Amino acid sequence: LQLPPNPLDEIMRRLGGPAKVAELTGRSRRLVFNELTGETRFEERGDGANLQELRSFQSGRKQVAIVTEAASAGISLHCDRRLPEEAQRPRYMISIEMPWEADKAIQQLGRVHRSNQRAGRQALDDT
Repeated sequence: LQLPPNPLDEIMRRLGGPAKVAELTGRSRRLVFNELTGETRFEERGDGANLQELRSFQSGRKQVAIVTEAASAGISLHCDRRLPEEAQRPRYMISIEMPWEADKAIQQLGRVHRSNQRAGRQALDDT
């Protein structure tokens, strides 16, 4: 029986994998596909994974952020004018899990759309 991969992990794989995509979620582990061997393995995400992913996205090391409701409160993903020049770029956020409440949905989308931003934002929604 061939089962489909986890949707979040498959989206990450198609966008370049964990090396290029910042995952800001409540997950403690994820599936990682090895393009060379064709094998999939579980990878543990440590306690500080979201903070590390946030920094990678803000610095420009990762170009895309996938954010779930579990990690969307209290973070800024916008292109702040105070960031170094190499981090000044448009931001792309994929919302995999939109909240039911309108105020929480607006808050989540606001992670990449804030005051003092230099570049605009792009938000993609799977719903």
